[in-house]
Amino acid sequence: MWMCLSIWVLKKLFQWFDDRWNERWYWMSADLASIIENSWAREELIPPHHIYLNMAYHLSTEARAGLSQFRLLRVLSKSYLSSKRVQ
Repeated sequence: MWMCLSIWVLKKLFQWFDDRWNERWYWMSADLASIIENSWAREELIPPHHIYLNMAYHLSTEARAGLSQFRLLRVLSKSYLSSKRVQ
């Protein structure tokens, strides 16, 4: 019984994926198409240095946010700074 049910479920799942794969993109809204066209996934190639600059900008933004939000305890800060001076 369990094996028959598993096979039936697998066939239904396979058919569902097959149907989704073969259907035309009717569900894609104009908004979604616009978002994709303006993202890195668009058909037009993006120069690699643009991607690098974009990632550097976002990483630096996160780093600056972290510096402004989090501080080391004064004791840790003093020991960290003194160890940096010795090297």
